[in-house]
Amino acid sequence: MNPTPHSPSLDVRVRVLVSALALALVASVLSLAATAGSATAAPAETDAVAELVVADSTGALPVYDTAWELPMLATFAEIETYLNHLEASGFAGTWVSFFDLLQANINQRSPEGDLAATIDGSGFFVLNEKYLDRVERILDMAYDRDLSVSIVPVWAAVFVNGRGNQCNAPNSGPLFEWNAYGLGRQLAERFGNHPGVGHWIMGGDNYCGYENVEIWRQLSYGLADYGAHQPTTYHSPAIQDRHDDNIWESWLDFAAPQTGHCQNNHDTKAQLQKVLGATTKPVLAAELRYEGIQPAWNCPVHGPGRPVTASDVEADVRSVMDTGVSGILFGHNERWQWGLGLHGSSGGGGQAALSSLGSPGEQRMLSALGITGKYRTCDAALKQATKKAAREARAARQNSEAKWEAMKAANKKADRLVAAAEKAVKAVGKAKNADKEAARKKADRKTALAEKAVKAAAEAERVAKRAAAKSQKKAAAARKAKAQSDAAC
Repeated sequence: MNPTPHSPSLDVRVRVLVSALALALVASVLSLAATAGSATAAPAETDAVAELVVADSTGALPVYDTAWELPMLATFAEIETYLNHLEASGFAGTWVSFFDLLQANINQRSPEGDLAATIDGSGFFVLNEKYLDRVERILDMAYDRDLSVSIVPVWAAVFVNGRGNQCNAPNSGPLFEWNAYGLGRQLAERFGNHPGVGHWIMGGDNYCGYENVEIWRQLSYGLADYGAHQPTTYHSPAIQDRHDDNIWESWLDFAAPQTGHCQNNHDTKAQLQKVLGATTKPVLAAELRYEGIQPAWNCPVHGPGRPVTASDVEADVRSVMDTGVSGILFGHNERWQWGLGLHGSSGGGGQAALSSLGSPGEQRMLSALGITGKYRTCDAALKQATKKAAREARAARQNSEAKWEAMKAANKKADRLVAAAEKAVKAVGKAKNADKEAARKKADRKTALAEKAVKAAAEAERVAKRAAAKSQKKAAAARKAKAQSDAAC
């Protein structure tokens, strides 16, 4: 259908006014978008990757914990205890899975009874707002403690190739290349600008000989296109010829080869050196042997009668410290699965996970890295000030986002009323002489409403700008408090 041409009999004065209102509305949106963008702009990718490789004040490598099942299974009381321990012990953060990866795929429910997502009739993921709130609260808690949370959106062995460590059905879903982008978009829209997100992790124990890398491309593109600019990596299976999978992909910022749980520290070192020799990108020693694990699969070195010991953990860490890796991922068998009872776990749930905090292997690992107890020497008052500033900065950011949403709503309303006014003005030109005066009065009323709506949108813009400026000041105060706290360490 061709667009309706403008009538030459339109009231020029009213038409010009409506056009001016529309232009003012567009300028208002663009102006605030630029202001909001400058307030919340994501760091450049090179800066984001640098976050991974910067050693702490002692010169030690950053070390991350593994708590894959924590978002779905842990209570908030357990999460608080866990994060307090990571903060006190000197961990840089933790790696988790957005979805449950051991029990029921997306059908597992959180302690509050919420699903992480549903699959709609077209096969697309629809994330649950209540579960998103839960994850955001975890990120807030971590950020308050200067910790990062790295997220694997989906676990390949469950969501791409069926279940388990065997290749039962390559690309059996529910994640495919055609719905991965939409999942990435939803995650980015909610968490892309959250300062508590450390990294995005593709893959996860995909032992199939064939893998559709387009799935990870689309997932990472969906994240990046909608504002998630944190570094992205790939969790490889513990197969030596798969350690450098996807290493040349443009979306992969650093390599995170899983060396696995069935070998000695000398083999682990050789494998990491091989990856380091194949790329100029940073390499993180991901998933060294988990303390206490007794693999249920065919594993001659560690199995039911030979769990991984604290000495094994220390040997792995000491072997890789001088290879040139940019960080280390630690794991404890009770903690990564949150006490579900697999591979030698007691099956004690969250209590078993928390009982693993400060385990012998963890202590020996941190001691080898030179960071045991680092934070316990910090000035308590400064540390408390850091937490307070971070909370205030987060509250200011949330307020700014709320004002931004209010401004968008005001602009939408103004858009509708401007369109209605324009339609009424057109009606004046089409009206017969007898009805022209009534049509003109209606157009005047519609134009007045449009003027009022545009003024309200402009006021919403001013409020949003003030909130954005306040958010920037609060963030600066949080950074200053953190710098003071760091200097006291």
